[in-house]
Amino acid sequence: MIFALRCTLPTMNVFTLAAAASLLLSACGAHVVKGEPPFVRINGLEVDGNAASLDLGVRNVNGVPLEISAMEFVISARDHEIARFDGPRQASVIANGSETLRFELPLEAAGVEALQALQDGETSSLPYSLEGEIESLEKVTLEFEGKGYLYPVPGRRGQFR
Repeated sequence: MIFALRCTLPTMNVFTLAAAASLLLSACGAHVVKGEPPFVRINGLEVDGNAASLDLGVRNVNGVPLEISAMEFVISARDHEIARFDGPRQASVIANGSETLRFELPLEAAGVEALQALQDGETSSLPYSLEGEIESLEKVTLEFEGKGYLYPVPGRRGQFR
């Protein structure tokens, strides 16, 4: 009986330690990111008079899909508003993925002038800021902002990236 107790006690301690180690390791497992705003940038802009086709790149940094129900954003350059969008927009961006969303929108007069100067070579680039928010299907609002530069696409009048 003394032999049996000596074998049982160390065996129980090994199992207890193994269970505790397993719990500690599982607590340090991968954490799924949720509720972070996406990275949004201008992928392309095509101008036709006072209207534009805008391609926005939306990169979801979350570990869950981003289901978009509405968007609102303003694009500004040189302290002038270029374009604005505010309305419903249905889109889905997979977890840790990205999508390009196309918008047809009017341009402000200052935006037309700034893009024309860029197209005509009066400036080599146009710094812009992009600020807005996305509303998800779950009614969560995610604010975003970004900065970048627009350049004319060589050989394609009225197109910028």
